[in-house]
Amino acid sequence: MIGPSLVGALLGSFLIGMLNRQAAEPTVAILLVSIALIVFFKPSFGSEAPAANPLARTKLTRQKIVLLSFAGFAIGVHDGFFGPGAGIFLIFALIHFGKSTFLEATSTSKIINLLTSSIALFAFIRGGQVNWTYGIAGSIGVMIGSNIGARHAELKVASLIRPVFLCIAIAISLRLIF
Repeated sequence: MIGPSLVGALLGSFLIGMLNRQAAEPTVAILLVSIALIVFFKPSFGSEAPAANPLARTKLTRQKIVLLSFAGFAIGVHDGFFGPGAGIFLIFALIHFGKSTFLEATSTSKIINLLTSSIALFAFIRGGQVNWTYGIAGSIGVMIGSNIGARHAELKVASLIRPVFLCIAIAISLRLIF
């Protein structure tokens, strides 16, 4: 997913000046609510018992590669253009198409999200569109929250990932709606 998502993020960061961001908000909110409903009403979603060797359990067929590549590109465009919800979309795609567990998908999505956000950031820096005060303050908050979240996942409190995922999806949706 990394290659297509990076191309998508670059494209999305260029499109932001040409398209209406407010028009995207209802669509993103609907997608996030839909994902939250799927996860809520399918308790087994993302909770497959991990195999001793995750690669043995997750065979990459051509169909999975195409689906994950397309999802990576689309999510990359979203991340470069809009941002909020990209991590949720990545986790959902990795579970749905890649058959990952919540813990695996969450871990993997962090790498992809870091790279797509970095691509978009460099494009915005180049265009002189970065508010450094807000960016630094937000980055500090993200680092603190990420550290706390990673420590909980490290302690094998993976059962918390699903409810937190649902809460975040709903919170972002409500923020976009209201």
